[in-house]
Amino acid sequence: MIKLLVGILICISLFSCKKEKVQVEEPVLQSATEDYYCQSLLPPELQFISPTEFTDYDETYYNYPIINPNNPAEIVYLNGNFPNGKIMFYNLDTKEKRVLFDGNSGSSFSWSKKDWILFQDTENFSIFKIKSNGDSLTRLTFDGNIFFPKWNHDGTKFICSKKFATQYSFIMNEDGHVIDSITDWHHTNGNWSHPQYYVGGSTFEIIFMDLKTHVVFDHLYFNNQVDFVGWASISEIYYRIGRKLILYDIYTKKKTVVKDQCYRGFNSADATADYSRILFQVIESTLEPNNRLFLDSKLVLMKKDGTDEIEILP
Repeated sequence: MIKLLVGILICISLFSCKKEKVQVEEPVLQSATEDYYCQSLLPPELQFISPTEFTDYDETYYNYPIINPNNPAEIVYLNGNFPNGKIMFYNLDTKEKRVLFDGNSGSSFSWSKKDWILFQDTENFSIFKIKSNGDSLTRLTFDGNIFFPKWNHDGTKFICSKKFATQYSFIMNEDGHVIDSITDWHHTNGNWSHPQYYVGGSTFEIIFMDLKTHVVFDHLYFNNQVDFVGWASISEIYYRIGRKLILYDIYTKKKTVVKDQCYRGFNSADATADYSRILFQVIESTLEPNNRLFLDSKLVLMKKDGTDEIEILP
């Protein structure tokens, strides 16, 4: 009898000390298959064949837009489909448009408060930085296979990933020297513009982390793939799953569907420093003769609730 009581007390003690299980988010989509059909437009017999075999792009194909944190009228984006596009500068007020960099430029641009723009080249997969006037092009990494550079809030350091499929990320100072590493999280489509927290999405999850202490503030799990994530305000993020653009409050846990549109996808995005507007790449899909899919890209500014949508580059 004494052994039984001791055993019960041990079990109670163990369970009382066990960390509470992270609540799993309810799936946003009613049907992943239904959503896939909605976006692809292709007939059922072509649904699961590589879409690149049936896809045409518009000539400009705007991609990966970012906003100057010091001037919301200035943006940078990739003009042309990855990996052969040009990095372009555009001023919304003056309508000035110019080539910032014409080379093997890749994705995941990031603009710091110190006016340095990070980008990845597609030849060696190294990280470069350049000023917004096109001066001071500087290579920061030299061993290749570095991806997804993102500046922190004050532009003194950035996070990036080593290789594409490994669970290894690290933090560099503004000169490209490694100052910290994160071995249990693979940074991909994250954002570090928040003054305190980093938010990152990786396939079926979103993580909130203080990168100074490596403490995880929150961790969300999904049944469907998270396509991108970013900060919409000090207390909110936006992310997309399938055709739905979601606004999520990190403190109240409130989730709001901002956009839910077939054949019109909201993709890579960036917010102004005061969070008054968010700049999105929007892809509108149409089905052409012979079952070819045409993707028309646009750059769109709107408020975080999806209102006041303005197309800035058709």
